[in-house]
Amino acid sequence: MALLLDNIRSDFEFITKCWRLKGRPIYLIMLRERHLRGPQKADFLELLTQIRNGKISSSIFVRLERLQTAISSACVEHLDFLNNSMCTTLDWLPAVVHEHKSTSEVGHYKSLTDVSKIPIIVEDIDYNNHEFKNQRDDELREFINNTDTALGSLTKHALATYELYRRGGLDWMIRDNYRVRNHLEHLLKEAATWQHWAVIRFVSSLLHKVVDSLAPSVTLLLVRGKTVTLGVFGYEESIIDNPMRPNEIFKIIYGENVFNRSIFHAVLLQELLIDVSVFMSTFPQLFNGILKLRLGWILQAMKLSLEHLKNDADDVVTLNTVSPNEIKQLLYFVLTTESQQQTLPGGEIDQRSSFQQRQMDGALCRVPSDFFEHIWSILERTPGGIKLCGVFLPQQPTLSDMTDYELNFSLKIEEMLSKISDPAYRCLVVEMFELINVLLKRNAELRFSQTLDADYLIQEAVKLFQQQTNSTDPYKDFYNLPIQLVGGSTGYMVRVIINYLFN
Repeated sequence: MALLLDNIRSDFEFITKCWRLKGRPIYLIMLRERHLRGPQKADFLELLTQIRNGKISSSIFVRLERLQTAISSACVEHLDFLNNSMCTTLDWLPAVVHEHKSTSEVGHYKSLTDVSKIPIIVEDIDYNNHEFKNQRDDELREFINNTDTALGSLTKHALATYELYRRGGLDWMIRDNYRVRNHLEHLLKEAATWQHWAVIRFVSSLLHKVVDSLAPSVTLLLVRGKTVTLGVFGYEESIIDNPMRPNEIFKIIYGENVFNRSIFHAVLLQELLIDVSVFMSTFPQLFNGILKLRLGWILQAMKLSLEHLKNDADDVVTLNTVSPNEIKQLLYFVLTTESQQQTLPGGEIDQRSSFQQRQMDGALCRVPSDFFEHIWSILERTPGGIKLCGVFLPQQPTLSDMTDYELNFSLKIEEMLSKISDPAYRCLVVEMFELINVLLKRNAELRFSQTLDADYLIQEAVKLFQQQTNSTDPYKDFYNLPIQLVGGSTGYMVRVIINYLFN
């Protein structure tokens, strides 16, 4: 609901600034019963009151009136490019309002004062392990036909229908003139009524639902100089570096790298893509130091942050169960630059460990300012080139073909960093390159006489740490060291870098 309210206010602001045609623009809002449910009911009623009063903000004025009255003063354009013969062939059907009847408890409210009294649902869906996995087709159909879709059975209905979908597809029959597709659409309406977000996302993904505004969102990110990748964390990603048509984005989302890896990601990535584009327009500073927007990795950062924010070890809240507005809030929380110490909703201070902070920064693919220029300076003093994760970057012809401020060079370095599968390790590699840059700047006579092998330097630093501490899990313990010279990761890495320079 909060996302809807934000979109409405954004639309009003956009129209106010950009409307240049004759006449007044008409803005239509379809009100449904579910809009008056949940904790945001008061906010929605406040917006309606502002619309009725004719003033949204100090610069946005509106008029609420009947549609037939508004049309007389609206913008009317003659579509001269439309052939008249095309209009005569159109079959205009009268609008039909379908009354949705259900065997569930939905809709039984005495007044509008009752509609906000719906439970907050945090039940997730494990579609890989469930009770219907080994049941016969007729048993699944019997359960669907004989069990109502009340709140308590929505998840079971979704899993039973998913099992039929997995075996026969969307057009498999459940009963006469009632297919898997029909029941999923029915479940989607029921879940939307109860705001059961896990079921909504799960069923929407099975139905291959897609948001209309994905292509403009991708284009907005690209014109800001960002590269976008769609995929699931830990698996291959699809890179988007050129504007795409909606059907091309659809094929990526519901293709091998997303839907076939995670059903929930197909919907979560759509939500995230829109939220990221909104923040890119309104708060571009949040993305400083992030060249490639790896949305699957950003979801992983949000997952890590959500795990850290849980007050109770038994808390079952996951990304799949939170509302779209909470997804947006969590994204903002994750992207906030002062992430070491943030004020939580309860007034507490968020104290992340060094390991958690490295995981977050690595998952966001964030690097310090001027990081790529620092790599360029290092490459100038490294005739043997740089090696990372098996990828070799030679000194020549790189320096002769590119410049230090060139986007292609930054993308080349980002491509090497993208080979790293562990976010904390990626962050550690970035820290090490920054240390090398500082050492070379302070000692102009130093240069590497051999290939700079980043993986070898990290390995040696961890080995030195293990020798001095007898750690049983050296990498994880090393990730948890603070960034400081004495008693921190900096001291170990500096010693290894100096030995590498002089040997």
